[in-house]
Amino acid sequence: MKRVITFAFLAASMSINATTIKLYQDKETGAIYTKPAQNRIELGEFVSKDEIEKTAISKIKKELKTKVYSKVPKLKINGVHYLGFTHINYENSSSDDINRFETRRNYLQVKAYWNKKDYARITLDTFQQYKSTGSKDDGSWLVRLKYAYIYLDNILPYTGIEFGQAHRPWIDWEEHHGWWYRSIAKTFIEEKNGAHLTNSADLGVNFKTKTTYFSSEIGVYNGEGYHDSTAATNKELSFEARLTGHILGTGKDGHLDPTQDSYADVSFLMQHSPNHKNENITLNWY
Repeated sequence: MKRVITFAFLAASMSINATTIKLYQDKETGAIYTKPAQNRIELGEFVSKDEIEKTAISKIKKELKTKVYSKVPKLKINGVHYLGFTHINYENSSSDDINRFETRRNYLQVKAYWNKKDYARITLDTFQQYKSTGSKDDGSWLVRLKYAYIYLDNILPYTGIEFGQAHRPWIDWEEHHGWWYRSIAKTFIEEKNGAHLTNSADLGVNFKTKTTYFSSEIGVYNGEGYHDSTAATNKELSFEARLTGHILGTGKDGHLDPTQDSYADVSFLMQHSPNHKNENITLNWY
């Protein structure tokens, strides 16, 4: 029986100091040996694959000046950045035309996974305060905490939970399943020049259920959203929910591509928010 040992060539371009070994091959059997003998030809000097990897990793670690330490097995760091240009030509001569470059979304996000599905998330959002008449905004760039929550999967059948500064039921859902123009404008219910009823995140808890033909998000929050000061004075909580029926299902992996897949969704959305914007009224809409 032939005894075969696999080795890797030491690439000349890698300046790695590793122990080499000289190998010989039997002319008749093809067996590999580490010592010369009759009927053996010299193959040259080699370095084992394991030693190359260990030496290379050790060298890379020494060369790296930036080190990342984590007590979780996986860190996922990413961001999203939308640029735009706005031109507004007012027919009313009393209003000045507008020409400006914009960053319509600018997020930096870190997720720390302690298994495949459970994680902690933090997302930072930078935005600019546009100066307007009678406003204290001076055009400065500010950093705002967008999301900061822990997600636990399957705490109930088909249901996970976000706890902290979490998603509210509708906007993120709409952006991923219908409104593919977030780089241009916000969704209608959050846009200041639209319904302006809610925004995408708030302090609270969100129960997220997902099956092939049904999904939902049911949450209880401080109310008024993550960038409204009203929440600090609210004495009653906001109850919000989205219920969606997926008539054609959600596919094998549960993720649909609206540009490639056929789908049909019917959704119900509601919100009950006492003390709406400190106006001593209760906002009920659906």
